[in-house]
Amino acid sequence: MSSFRIMSTMATVIAIAFACGTSVFSYLAWTSATLPACAELNPIGGYRSAASDFWALPLFSALVAIVVEKSRKDRRTFQQVKDLDVTIFELSGFRVTFGMFLVYSVLFGTIAISAIMTSYSAMRYAAISTQCG
Repeated sequence: MSSFRIMSTMATVIAIAFACGTSVFSYLAWTSATLPACAELNPIGGYRSAASDFWALPLFSALVAIVVEKSRKDRRTFQQVKDLDVTIFELSGFRVTFGMFLVYSVLFGTIAISAIMTSYSAMRYAAISTQCG
C-alpha cells in the first residue's frame, strides 16, 4: 500500500500548489481592481469585483486542499483501498484495483476542480489587469 501513500501525498502537494496559485492570482486581481482607474467599476473586464469575489476562490481551494490532506491521513480511506482489492486492469506488472481506481478518481477529481479555479483566477487577473493597469 505504499503506492497509496505516494499518490495521496502527491495529490496533497498538487492541491496545496493550486490553492497557493489561486490565492496569488486572486490577490493580484484584487490589487489591480483597487487601482484608481478601476475603483468605481463593477464588473471589471466582465468579472465581478466585490471583495467577497476575491476571497471565495482561495477559500474554496484551501478547503479542497484540506479535504485531500484529511483523506490521505484517514484510516478508512486506506482500509477502503485494501478492502476493494479486486483487479480491474493489469498490464505487465502494473495492477489497478477497484479500490485504487475509486479513491484516486475522487482525489484527482477534486484536484481537477481546484485546477479549474486556478485557471479561472488567472484569466480573471489577466482581464482585470489589462483593463485597469
